[in-house]
Amino acid sequence: MNKFIVRYIIAVVVMLTLLKFEVFTPLSDLLCIGLANISAWGIQFFDAGLVQTGTILRHGLKGVAIDVTPECNALEATLLLFIAIITFPSQLKYKIYGVIAGLCALQGLNVIRLMSLYYILDAHPLWFDWIHEYLWRGLILLDMMLIFAAWIFFTLRKQTPLHYAH
Repeated sequence: MNKFIVRYIIAVVVMLTLLKFEVFTPLSDLLCIGLANISAWGIQFFDAGLVQTGTILRHGLKGVAIDVTPECNALEATLLLFIAIITFPSQLKYKIYGVIAGLCALQGLNVIRLMSLYYILDAHPLWFDWIHEYLWRGLILLDMMLIFAAWIFFTLRKQTPLHYAH
């Protein structure tokens, strides 16, 4: 377990350094566009008035708009989850399963977050900043930790047989 913690800390420091020097900017921009496209599709399912321009989702009549910026793409939480899964001692196939499932779960929640923020800005603009900055940011981080905990539970169950005391 100590090796995991040391490897995790080193990998997080490297990741934060790479983020500081904007190494992930092309990936971040691509992620923003993808999230905007998926969120727009979901919003248009309920609201035909949406107009998408790049990463901006705007209601054509009301003027309500959100911009999917790099701060909105949960890249940091996704990278932290990947690092935790990759540095944890387990078989490679379980790491691959964890990275794929974790990416889908975390970014799936992020799409729900973006769609909800679009509607919150329209219905309750005074609540928007608090919900955007505090509530959803905390929920994304909580989701990342729960995904990692679930992955550990799944991985440990698959790698070692369960023994029940009689």
